[in-house]
Amino acid sequence: MTNHSASAAGLILACVLLGSLILGSCTSTSTDTTTSDTTRTSVQLTSPTATTVAPVIYLSSLTVSAAVIKANPNVNIMFIYYTSAPAWRLRGWLFENTGGVADVFSPTPDLVLEPDGGPQLAIGVNTYLGNLVLTRADENRIRNLIGNRTATLRFKPMYNAGSKTVSYEISIEVLKDGRRILLAERIVINPCPPRCSID
Repeated sequence: MTNHSASAAGLILACVLLGSLILGSCTSTSTDTTTSDTTRTSVQLTSPTATTVAPVIYLSSLTVSAAVIKANPNVNIMFIYYTSAPAWRLRGWLFENTGGVADVFSPTPDLVLEPDGGPQLAIGVNTYLGNLVLTRADENRIRNLIGNRTATLRFKPMYNAGSKTVSYEISIEVLKDGRRILLAERIVINPCPPRCSID
């Protein structure tokens, strides 16, 4: 074999080896990419099944001191649901005049309602849950019923099948001569959606 033939054979062998390495590299990269893409696609396409349903929510019967209402006449009070276990509660904020300037939400409520051990209301799908408002007229009515006595307010959740909303019936328990007396009057907090009814 001449030197020219040997050089040509060596060049061909080098090209074959280089081609094998490139082919092997491409095959390996392609396999990794396919595996990775399949994993990502599987995660992205995960969705609720046909049997997935919204959980049942329990709303507690609640109680709160009437001291804040007695000390703040002629105001509307907004109540917001507060998620907690085993049942949801309400928190209340007094309406404030901000002069038309947007205000930052304060996580510190004016009224903190706690469970009173009364019956709970269970609600599921097809229910509107939103803010509730105690109007200024009803707030003043409560103040007049209490007078100078120490009082506790009790909130009983109620479901309205017609409007698919939840409201709360307020009863007033006053302290008289060391005894707790439940007044006969009842006041209902108005559900807000789609517009808040305030006065």
